[in-house]
Amino acid sequence: MKTTKFSKRSKTKDFLATILVAILILALVEFTLRLIGFGNDMSLLLNKKINNQEYLMVNPHFCSKYFPNYSAGIPAIVSQWFVRQKPDNVFRIYIIGESTSKGFPYSRTESFPYQLEQMLNNAKTQYRFEVINFSMDATNSHIGLDVVKELTRYPPDMAIICFGHNEFIGIGGAGRYHHPFFQLNKRLSHLRLYQSLKLIATKISKQDPRTLLERMTKKIGVEYNSKVYKNTMNDFEKNYEAILNLLTSNNVTVITCGAVKNVKDFKPFESKGTITSAEIEKITENIKSENDSSKIIQQLNEKIKDNAELAYAAGDILLESHKNKLAKYFYYKACDLDMLRLRGSSDLNKIIESLSIKYNCSYIDLQEFINSLDKDGIAGNDLILEHVHPSLECHSAIAGKLAATIFNNILKVNTSEDYQEIEIQSSFIEKMAVAKMLYSTFSKYPFDRYKYFNKKGFEPIYNTNYEHFSEFTLKENVDRNEYKILNQYFNRYREIDEIHIKYGLDLCRNGKYDGAYNEFLLAFRQNPINVVALNNMAVIHFSSGDITNALKIQQEVFDLAPSYEIGVKNLWYMYKLTNKLEKAKEYEPQLKKLKIKKDNINQLAFDDVGFSILHSTDEHVQR
Repeated sequence: MKTTKFSKRSKTKDFLATILVAILILALVEFTLRLIGFGNDMSLLLNKKINNQEYLMVNPHFCSKYFPNYSAGIPAIVSQWFVRQKPDNVFRIYIIGESTSKGFPYSRTESFPYQLEQMLNNAKTQYRFEVINFSMDATNSHIGLDVVKELTRYPPDMAIICFGHNEFIGIGGAGRYHHPFFQLNKRLSHLRLYQSLKLIATKISKQDPRTLLERMTKKIGVEYNSKVYKNTMNDFEKNYEAILNLLTSNNVTVITCGAVKNVKDFKPFESKGTITSAEIEKITENIKSENDSSKIIQQLNEKIKDNAELAYAAGDILLESHKNKLAKYFYYKACDLDMLRLRGSSDLNKIIESLSIKYNCSYIDLQEFINSLDKDGIAGNDLILEHVHPSLECHSAIAGKLAATIFNNILKVNTSEDYQEIEIQSSFIEKMAVAKMLYSTFSKYPFDRYKYFNKKGFEPIYNTNYEHFSEFTLKENVDRNEYKILNQYFNRYREIDEIHIKYGLDLCRNGKYDGAYNEFLLAFRQNPINVVALNNMAVIHFSSGDITNALKIQQEVFDLAPSYEIGVKNLWYMYKLTNKLEKAKEYEPQLKKLKIKKDNINQLAFDDVGFSILHSTDEHVQR
C-alpha cells in the first residue's frame, strides 16, 4: 500500500507534537525544581538585598559548571560581598587570576590582594580602596574570560590580571575548552534538571581520590613548539586580548602581571632525553674555556637542543661559575622545554607584555621583580614555595610593588612613606594550614615522584634542620597542647574560618574570652559572609558589658541573615535584657515566622554551625 501525503503529514505532526510535549514536560520539571529551591544559580555574582541596599556576593558554585560532576576539589573564589552600586568615594579594584593571586597555600588575609588593600588604605589618601579578589585555583585564561564577561556588568575602576601557569593543565587547558562535550556541559549546567542528573551521577559513580593537582598533571606531556603547544599559545593570546578589550572598552584601568615561577631550584619534570656524566663534563669544559657569552650560548644550545634536563644542568654549572645572567638564560630554557607544563613558558609573558603595550596597560614583569629579590638574581626556593606559588614575604613584596605602581604611575598621588608597613593577619592556625597544604602537595604526584621538597613554608612552626617533613619537630615556643587540639580540627574541617570558630569555642569553655574573641574575629576576616563569627563576637561583647558594640554587631548579623535562628534569638534577648522592650517587639514577628517560642529563650547562645547567608531562606537571587 502506498503512503499518502496525508499519512506523511500526520506522522510529522505526531512527531512534532511528541517533541513539543517532551519539551513542555522538561520545562515544567525545570520550573518545579527552581520553585522548590533545588540547585544553584551558576552566575559569578549573586544579588542580595540587605536593608533595602543591593549587594553582590561571590558565588562559591560558579566553577561547578565546568565539571561533569560534583566533588570537594572543585575550585571556588574566596567568600566576599560588596555594594552593587559603587559609592563615589570608593576606588574599586578587581583581581582576576589563578591560584597565585588567590594566595595558595596561604589564607585570604595573607594573600597579596588582601595585603594590597591594607596598604592602599593605610596611605590615607582621598580614596577608600576596595580590592575584590576573583582568583581561583586551577583556572586559566578561558575561565578568566568568562569571569570578565560577567564582571563588566559591574565595571570597577581598575583590574589587575594574573594569568599564565594553567594554560595547559588547568580547566579546559590545552584545547579541551573547545571540545563539544565541555561546552555542552558548561551550558547545560545552568539548568536545575541537568544539575539533578549531575548530582545523581556523582552519587552513583566512584569518587576520584586524587587531588585536583594530581588530576591536572596526569596528562600527556606537551613538547615545546608542538602543535598542541602552538594552539594553546594562540588560545591564550586570543583570550587575553579579549579580556583586555572588554575591560578597556568599559573604561577600566588595567594592570597586567607577568607570571612568576621558581626558576633556579625547580628541576624539569619531563625531559626529552636524559643526561650523562660525560655530557656534564663537556658542558663544564665549555664554560671554563670560553669567556664570550654569545659563544657559550651558541655552543651549549648545540649540545642541549631540546633536552630540558641538560639545559637545567647547564644553568647549575653556570651559576656555580658566577655567570648568573647566562645561568638564568638556561634555567628559563629548561622551564620552556619541560613537557609537564606546571610552569608557564617564557612565551606567555612575552604575549602579556605585547598585548599590554597594544592596549596601553601598565605591565609589571613580576618575574624579574622577584628575581631581583634573590641573592643570585634568579628566583628560587627562598621566594617560591614549589613551582609557582610565592612565599608569604614574597606576597608582601608583590603587594608593595602593586601599591607603588597604583600610587606613582596611575593615580599619581603623594603618599605616606610607611604605608606598606602593615600587620599581616596570620595566626598559628594559618601557619598550620600552610604546612599541611604544602605537605599534602609534596607527598603526592607529581612532587613525590620527582622528590621535590622545599622547607620554606614549614619554618614558622617547625625546626627544619632535616630533609623531610616527617623528621621535623615543633619549635620550642609552640604550645604542644594547642597544636594537638588544632590538629584534630584540621582532620575534621576543611575551611580555616570553621577551625577558628571551633577553637574559639574551646577557649570560651575554658574562660579565655579574649583569645576566643580574637579567633572569631580571624574567622570573620577569612570569611566575611559567615555570620556565626559575628554572632559569637556579639555575645562576648554583651557578656563583658559592652552593650553598644554587642547590639551593633548582633544587628548586623540579623541584617545579613534574618532567617538565622540563633542570631534572631540573641538580638531579641539582648534588647529584652537591656529593657528595650519596644525594640525587642520589632523582632517578634520574625521569631514567630521561624517558629521560635519566646519562653524558650533564656540565655545568649554561641554557635558553631557555620551558617552561610548564601543559603539562608530569605535569599534574593537574580540573574
